[in-house]
Amino acid sequence: MKHFFIALLITSPLFAKSIIPSEFTAEFEEKITSSVTGKEIKSNGTIAYKFPSQLRLEVLEPEASTVVVGPKKTWIYQPPFIEGEKGQVTIEKKSSWPLLKTFDSLTKSLEGSKEFDHKFQKNKLTILFKEATSKRMGIKEVSFIAKGDAANAKSFSEFESMSLTKNDGKVQSYKFTAIKIAPVEAKKFEFEIPKNTKTVEN
Repeated sequence: MKHFFIALLITSPLFAKSIIPSEFTAEFEEKITSSVTGKEIKSNGTIAYKFPSQLRLEVLEPEASTVVVGPKKTWIYQPPFIEGEKGQVTIEKKSSWPLLKTFDSLTKSLEGSKEFDHKFQKNKLTILFKEATSKRMGIKEVSFIAKGDAANAKSFSEFESMSLTKNDGKVQSYKFTAIKIAPVEAKKFEFEIPKNTKTVEN
């Protein structure tokens, strides 16, 4: 009987897996909504993530840009608007990207977290960050919308969208498609600076 209950906990969606896989790639659509004006900014592109704290975000539209967060550096690259002109890459030693902080936090199990509480409501899962974590991350809460009952979701790919509400009220929403949960090559999180590029180090 003891082994039965252990097996039940292991196989139950709530206990078995975290929301965010430790490694994945996907295509994304992003929408940022101002808390003051309600104005929306939309973009789309591709994303690769690897725990801990490694991210590659390539925006394809409306304006191309690339963000690469590696183990030691962060590169933010803006290609030239006109061919022949210089692009620009900004190099930082640390990353403060809210999306990356969220991914790192949510690779952990939902149960027993010291960083957040969670609740299910039909197809919605809400993550409520505790005060100290919220202050450190700059994020108040994260919500996920599942294709079915959120409590029964067994994989990140079963969620249709994800929204981050920052402490200043700004909301960043994401829809992920073509999700591939598999090992991501280390070279994805390195950036080779193109020729004719201005470099700014912060």
